[in-house]
Amino acid sequence: MTELMSVSEVARLLGVSKDTVKRWARRGLLPQPLRVGTRGDHVFDRVAIEEAARRQRLGRGAAGPEEHQPQKEVKADATT
Repeated sequence: MTELMSVSEVARLLGVSKDTVKRWARRGLLPQPLRVGTRGDHVFDRVAIEEAARRQRLGRGAAGPEEHQPQKEVKADATT
């Protein structure tokens, strides 16, 4: 049986905010959530989330999508 995760659980797993989880899902960086219950709560398939997280780590480093990776420090040239 498929194990489902709430937005909060996905956020905790990935170390990001709930808003970031929703944004990444809208942008296609995470699988689209399912809607369940009478309130239409968003839930994610655990296996799909773990696979997406693994792809992100392999493809872009442990920090996740590029927009959340720290900027590289640029050192000023002492002669300028």
